[in-house]
Amino acid sequence: QGRANVWASTKARTPQWLAQGKLVHIAQIGPRKVADLPGVPRFIDLVRSEKDKSMVKFLHITGLIGRALLVRPGTPQARVAGLRGAFSKTMKEPAYAADLKKRKLPLRPTGGVELQKFIESVGATPRDLIAEIKTVLNPAKATHAKRKK
Repeated sequence: QGRANVWASTKARTPQWLAQGKLVHIAQIGPRKVADLPGVPRFIDLVRSEKDKSMVKFLHITGLIGRALLVRPGTPQARVAGLRGAFSKTMKEPAYAADLKKRKLPLRPTGGVELQKFIESVGATPRDLIAEIKTVLNPAKATHAKRKK
């Protein structure tokens, strides 16, 4: 039996599982290495071909975006800059950091410029690769669709 969990949530909500050794970590999935899991390889380092690495990078999008604050395309740049500045100030606010600490959650914000570059790179993923990712993630559905034809 297995599952994929967000490390910060596991650490905050079920620390007893970690203390009792109930979890065996086999791989890290995400754009950044988790420092708390030094002996656990990153999934992207386990795949060999560039195509497979591209597929894994596509899966990283949720790990980097997380709970992103977004505006629609065409938003005036002055407004985007203002929102990014407000976000940055919030991330530096001691009360905000203290609240996260109380909840046992990390503070690892991704800045707007970095996030936008990442989203644009993922948005450039070829459609055929996205279709293959869907097949890999849900092989039963792909097999069912082939049988219908």
